Parts: sequence; C-alpha cells; structure tokens
Amino acid sequence: MSSNYSINPVIGSDGRRGVLSFVGVIVFFTVWTTVSYLGWVNSLLLPSPIRVFESIHDVGFALIIHSLATLTRVVVGFSVGVFIGMSVGTLMQYNRNIYQILDGVVETFRPVPPVALVPFFILVFGFSEFGKLLIIFMGVGLLITITTIEAIKRVPAPIIRWGLTVGLNRQDLFRLVIFPAALPEMRGGFRIALALAITLVIVSEFMGATYGLGYLISVSKVTLTTPTLLLTIIILGWLGWGLDRIVQSIFNRTTAWDIRAKGTTK
Repeated sequence: MSSNYSINPVIGSDGRRGVLSFVGVIVFFTVWTTVSYLGWVNSLLLPSPIRVFESIHDVGFALIIHSLATLTRVVVGFSVGVFIGMSVGTLMQYNRNIYQILDGVVETFRPVPPVALVPFFILVFGFSEFGKLLIIFMGVGLLITITTIEAIKRVPAPIIRWGLTVGLNRQDLFRLVIFPAALPEMRGGFRIALALAITLVIVSEFMGATYGLGYLISVSKVTLTTPTLLLTIIILGWLGWGLDRIVQSIFNRTTAWDIRAKGTTK
C-alpha cells in the first residue's frame, strides 16, 4: 500500500516554504507596526519598524563595516572550530589511547559555558582579535568534538561489518565508510555550533571591540538609541539565518543519499 507520509514535518516544495516564510515575516512586522501605532508600548522602548529601518541612515556606511566585521569573525571562528572539532572527535574514535587521554579534558570543559571564559581571555589576551577568535575556536570546537564522537558511535554495526568484510583496513574504513555514514548525524550539532559561534562573537564584541554588531548594540544601549539597537538585532538575525541556510545546503549536497533514503526530498 503506497503512502505519501514523510518523516519530515516540513516537507514541501521550496517555493511553498519560501512563501510561508515570507508570510510569517509580514505578519510579524504587521503586529509590530500595529502595537507601535496604537501606542500600547512606549515608543522609546519599541519604536515602529519604519523608525527602526530609518536608523540605517543614522548609522550610515559604518553599518556595513560593523556587519562585515561580525560576519568575518563568525565565519572564521566557526570554520576553524569545525575543523578542530571534527579532527579531534575523529581521532578520539579512531584511537583508543587518544580517546583515554583527551576524554577527561573534554568532559571537564564540556559543562562549562564558553561565555564564562571570556573575562579570562580578556585578562590574558586583552582586547586583541586573536583572543576573540580563540574563544570561538574553543566553544565551537568542543561542541563539534562531542557531535563527531556521538555521530560515529551511532554508525550502524552492519555498515562497519560490511567494510571489514570487503577487506578495508582501519584507516580506509574510517575514511570511506564510518565518517561518511556519521556525517548526516552531525547536521544538528553543526547548526547549534553556528548559533554558539554567533553568540560568542557578540559577547566578545560586548567586552571589547571597536567594530562589530555587538559593539553597535552596546553603544546603542548606552546612548538609548533603541531604533539602532533593534536594527542591529534584526541584521544579526538575518546574518544567522543566511549562514544557517548555507550550512543546511552543504549538508543537503554532501548527504543527499541519506536525505533521499529518508524521503525528505522528491
């Protein structure tokens, strides 16, 4: 008996999903405009969307510089953190001795919020760019390490036995079978790591920076320029949304076989 049932609750054409997303944004801004127009909230606390977007002119060209500064830190920090995390996680699963050596270190720092390390990094590195990036490397790297370890653990045993049956050595087994099979399970961890990278960038810019959206938010808070503050938050959300779509697109391309097998694409 055939069925159109899919395990993915958001299955549908890209066009339809795009329209629904656009409708959701329009409804959000409509409610915001209505609340502001009726004066239900003090305009100093919640200016109208029109006033918020007018603040683009107030900030001027510097808004592009702030956005690019934050975007660069996020991309660099996330990319290096992913490389470190995947390398460490794979090595820990590949070699029992490496796992035993690093497991205590990973489990010690895993429960510690990376934000808690920001004051220490400022004390050691000051307000240097290296210190900002290092805290992102550590936060993202640790999360991706755990993601990689758990994804490799969840590789089905029959797949591993098949690789051994065809005569693959341990290195080729990891490279050609285990790692590709584990990659689809890393999608959620990567998306969470991206959100963490954005959070750590903004926090580090709060603590000390001359450019960046976090710096702009901090200045807006002090000067009570709420429109600029909300504009910066909206831009930050759009940047995060765009980067998340890129990450998902990369996974869709590299793990297309897994997506089709689960019936999430036509």
